[in-house]
Amino acid sequence: TTMTVGSECTAWSLKVLQMLACKAGGQAMVEPFLPDIVEAMLSGSITFNACEAACATISFLVAGSVRITASLRPIKSRLVRAVQLLSWAFVEAEGSDCRKVKSLQAWVSVLADILGDPRPLVDDDDGMVPVDKELKEEDMQVSTAL
Repeated sequence: TTMTVGSECTAWSLKVLQMLACKAGGQAMVEPFLPDIVEAMLSGSITFNACEAACATISFLVAGSVRITASLRPIKSRLVRAVQLLSWAFVEAEGSDCRKVKSLQAWVSVLADILGDPRPLVDDDDGMVPVDKELKEEDMQVSTAL
């Protein structure tokens, strides 16, 4: 049917844009298509594969450009909501344990994180997780039994 062909074309187009966006210099080639990517995500009729590719493409573009990040922040909630709605549709159709639901829920978190307000840096944060207890010698021994 026409709807299936259109959906597949959208999914493949977004997948190609995703592959281009992750390559060196790819951002400049893909950025002009950002409005189309956003339109596809907000259409309400995006397929799972197309949504995954669109989320990945947006994440690559945002990672490479503060300007793109700033341009997408005002519609962050609409993008996140679109992915949530698709995820909920799969929950109803296939149950909450299906791979598609888990993947879309992960993309919801990614979009919310990368398009959210920047986190404040803490001067004394060295990236190390504090240890609450002393390690015992037996905890540090590596087992050789396989």
